[in-house]
Amino acid sequence: MTPDEQRIAIAQACGWKGISFEYLTGYAPWRPTPYSERVMGDLDSIPIDPLPDYLNDLNAMHEAEKVLTWQHHLTFREQLWDLVITLGPEDTWGRQFISATAAQRAEAFLRTLNLWK
Repeated sequence: MTPDEQRIAIAQACGWKGISFEYLTGYAPWRPTPYSERVMGDLDSIPIDPLPDYLNDLNAMHEAEKVLTWQHHLTFREQLWDLVITLGPEDTWGRQFISATAAQRAEAFLRTLNLWK
């Protein structure tokens, strides 16, 4: 998956609506008025927000991980472990696991939800 495809897939999983694939913008799930109500009115008045940079921002990935269920978290942990243990000597695996990058967490997130292509 390209980085843009990953950002879009994560945003959709987190509840973003009306995503523009060209501009990587959309209607954020934290907006007070549901998207379905906003599109019934003047389309020009719909606020557009840039998608979070999930692949480079650990805070954004932390927010994304909040949509995972308990069962998803178990799978997520396994997916993340499989991604980081291939990167170095065995005695550093634990440190690498807790220091996983945002991009590694994004891939594990997408694999957990079967969205990775």
